[in-house]
Amino acid sequence: MKERDIEFIGSLGEHAVRQAAAVKARAIDPRFAPQFCMVKPESHTLECAAGKRLKFVKRKVRGDLQHR
Repeated sequence: MKERDIEFIGSLGEHAVRQAAAVKARAIDPRFAPQFCMVKPESHTLECAAGKRLKFVKRKVRGDLQHR
């Protein structure tokens, strides 16, 4: 961001560390963290570690998918 004269302070950290912190902050059992879910594009579902299928609900503004 040198052209905008913006200086970054610190780092974003490792993806796995940020993801673990987000799971903990949302009180999600670590066994059901995102890395243990499988996307099923053919049926527009997400399968959790317990084998339950979550239906696609909507796409958020920033591009994330929301399932229930």
